[in-house]
Amino acid sequence: MLVARLLELDAAGALPTAHVRAGAQVGGVNARTVWRWLQAARTEGRVEPRPRARLELSDQAWEVLAQAGGNVAALHRHLKAAGGEVPSLASLHRVVRRDLQAGRVLPDRAVVRREREEQQTRQALADLALAGPGEAGAAKVAARRLPRLASEASSGLPVGESGALAGVALPAGAQLVRTSSVRAVAEAVG
Repeated sequence: MLVARLLELDAAGALPTAHVRAGAQVGGVNARTVWRWLQAARTEGRVEPRPRARLELSDQAWEVLAQAGGNVAALHRHLKAAGGEVPSLASLHRVVRRDLQAGRVLPDRAVVRREREEQQTRQALADLALAGPGEAGAAKVAARRLPRLASEASSGLPVGESGALAGVALPAGAQLVRTSSVRAVAEAVG
């Protein structure tokens, strides 16, 4: 606002140094700073401050931070191990603090671990469902090791034509194989 008003005065041909000094005093800056702002406005055509580059953490970095229980030093070590350009530890601390104060929520480490284990279990089930005929014996052994919770968990729940609980989501592109091993695993996990 100050620079725009001073530019109007300059365009009218009446921009004394006293106006620049008064503007600097109101803005809480040095008069030389106001002259630099005016020069930037004349040459670059902008009256607002130049946008500053901000360090932002990716969602993957936030996940690593959550798995480390909020330990920023562990995130820094992970980024170094991954290679590439790594900000300083102090910069990472500032970014994490800024984003947390802005409302970003760091998930609980136990929740992140549980989600990761569930994802691994879903992947393992998908791998078992797509196993070839030679691997069926391994699937039976794995199904025997899983606890039998299906009878208790599925009481009163609808069962689909495959014997699995209705509403069980399969990964995209997965084909349901109807074998006794797959039914045993679906019942145990269901």
